[in-house]
Amino acid sequence: MQIKITAKELAKLTATGTDYNVTDSALPGFHVRVSRAGAMSYRYRYQRLDGSQGTVTIGLVQELSPDQARDIARTLAHERRKGADPAADRKASRDAERQAKETFADLAKQYLAAKQMAVRLGDMRATTVDGYSRMLRVHILPRLGARPFADMKRVEIKLAIKDIMATTMERHQATNRVVNGGRVAGAALSVIKMIFTWAIREELTDKNPAQTLQPPARYRTRERVLNDAEWRGLYAASTTRDGRGKVGVTEPTAIALLLCAFTMLRRASVAGAKWSEVNFEDRTCAIPAGRMKSKRSFVVPLSDQALRLLARAKEMADGSSFVFPGRDQAGPIEPDVIARAMGRSMKALSFAAAAPHDLRRTSRTLMTSERIGISYETAERCMDHAFGGIIAKHYDLNAYLGPKRQAFAALGAELESIAEARSLPSNLVPIARTGGE
Repeated sequence: MQIKITAKELAKLTATGTDYNVTDSALPGFHVRVSRAGAMSYRYRYQRLDGSQGTVTIGLVQELSPDQARDIARTLAHERRKGADPAADRKASRDAERQAKETFADLAKQYLAAKQMAVRLGDMRATTVDGYSRMLRVHILPRLGARPFADMKRVEIKLAIKDIMATTMERHQATNRVVNGGRVAGAALSVIKMIFTWAIREELTDKNPAQTLQPPARYRTRERVLNDAEWRGLYAASTTRDGRGKVGVTEPTAIALLLCAFTMLRRASVAGAKWSEVNFEDRTCAIPAGRMKSKRSFVVPLSDQALRLLARAKEMADGSSFVFPGRDQAGPIEPDVIARAMGRSMKALSFAAAAPHDLRRTSRTLMTSERIGISYETAERCMDHAFGGIIAKHYDLNAYLGPKRQAFAALGAELESIAEARSLPSNLVPIARTGGE
């Protein structure tokens, strides 16, 4: 339909149940769009240099008169004749205005939402996204969250990363927690880089100001292993009321801490455990792939010692579906709860700082020592480490429960033996140790 667009003619237009255009006879490209519901807006349509069509929405009919809208359309036509692309230019202007208002916290929120979708699709572990979320909440957003992400500079990110390292080291010196400030800062930098890389891919920005930044310190592989006296002290403090009172750890958290040693699971897998994963009859704990670093489901045989700890945890779980429910009972405890408990315990016992992962390393070291004598291959499988080449990884899907049951039973007995300062019958002659190791 083509008419001279006037207020009188617009008053005659009605909804027809489908969208349609009314073209102005006075100015090519100027038209009114009538929606199926009857809403009307002024628009200008033109042909780009590449032959495609561009359309600019000028405004609503109730907000502009036909003459006002036509004048704007004439201006757009003039810009087009000079080689401009009005629709693209307006979009760029809106994007720049939006980016000027959107903060890094807004961008991070969109990134986490995208990663949560990846979790639902099975492409990412939930614990990984939880780690990103916590890193943002605790370390990154308090320093950079309020900054418009489009204006962020390399130098301010660099200063924020240095501050994270310094603050982390200072804060955890007092709690005796093993926290590598350089590692935390490096992880924070990685998260920032990932967010900007994702934003570029989503066309939310065209630059990554953190791209060329290097981690502030080199990460050193930890080699901390608890000696017998340290394990004995930690076990006693975790299994008696007086001991827990001395180190300031609740009984459920103490159980979670000990399970890191008896199951060799990472603290995140222990903290998020559900009762549906624990089978007391079969004496196993089946961790789903979403909570394993390897992205594979993993079955842990439970020793007598681990079963006793879990039975006690069930008594205190108060009907929760989680083995270690949080304060609101709606979810599990945070993995960091276990780390803080370890730090407080080691400090109260006047031992050198250690982390829950050091318990995992201690148990793995015990397994292949002469005190137990488990093979390297079985010990690696007990930790869910990939063993063998690509063919073995993809075609050998056995759980190896038999050898793993024997290994965990021997580990549980040895850890209990050390804790109780007694020796189990063995046909092995232990190597004399010095220096408390």
